[in-house]
Formats: sequence, C-alpha cells, structure tokens
Amino acid sequence: MTHTNTNHNNFRQQQHPLTPTPNCNQSNFHALCAIWRYCNDIDNDLTQLRSLLFQNVRIESDSWQHHYRTEDPTLARQRWDMTKLIEGFILDMEPYPNTYRNEIAAIAHVVEYYLFKTARTFITYYRLDTLCARIKVLLNYMFKRIIMISQERARLMISCRFDNDNSHFAEAA
Repeated sequence: MTHTNTNHNNFRQQQHPLTPTPNCNQSNFHALCAIWRYCNDIDNDLTQLRSLLFQNVRIESDSWQHHYRTEDPTLARQRWDMTKLIEGFILDMEPYPNTYRNEIAAIAHVVEYYLFKTARTFITYYRLDTLCARIKVLLNYMFKRIIMISQERARLMISCRFDNDNSHFAEAA
C-alpha cells in the first residue's frame, strides 16, 4: 500500500496532462462533466457504466488474469490499490471532487476493470508510467459513447414526435 501511495505522490508531483491548472474554473478534462451527468442518470450502475467500454472482452482460461485470480491471493488487494490510484488521478482532474465523489469511485472501478480485462500481462496492467494516459484514453472513449447514446436518444425522440405529428395530419385530412 505504501508503494502505491508513494508512486501516486511521485506522479502528482510531476506535471502531467491531467493535472488541473490552478486558475481552472471548470474541470480541466471537459469530458468528465458529461460522464458525471451520465453516471447520475443511471444511478452509478456499474453494469451500464461498463457497457460504455468494450463489453465483449472475455478472460480466457489460459490467460494471466485467470491464473492470477485462481493462484494469487494478493491479486484482489493489488486490484483494489489500482482502483484507488485511478480514483486519485481522476480526483486530481476535478477542481470540486467532493461534488462527484460517488461518480468518481464508480468510474475508477469501471476503468480498472477494463484495464484488467484487456492487459496482455500483469506488468502491462500495473504500469504506472502509462496509467495516466490510459485513463485519459478510456475517459475519452466513455465520453464519445455517451455523446453517441444521447444523440441516438434525441434522434429517436424526434422520430417519435414526427411520427405522432404525422398521424394527426392524416386524421385531419
């Protein structure tokens, strides 16, 4: 645990693209606002949040993930530490983190889950030097999926309204 905290503190001292600027009024990473709202709309449902990322990634029986799950009793603790580290990075991006504390925790779990499922090796999964960039990529992807979902909902609502309006015109004719 101290190793993880030390790495996180060292990481925080470095200037990285996710560090909020001191005079920042809004979130430095604008995608977060849309992700927070989406999390609120679905009541932080992890299943729906996970569906924003690739859902069809499976853990094979001969993969390192399966081996670690069955053979390594410390994996659960390492994954928890990674989730807390991810949560800390996301907290660093948000100027008012207490407002979105539950959402940040839920998103950290989803990001960790995806990183765990898709890493080729444990070393790739636990690389702290690229963690910030990987988090940013996943948040961007989640943001794009949220935009796509909201556009699809808006299109369906307009389509339903148009269909309902056409039926009134047909009755009048």
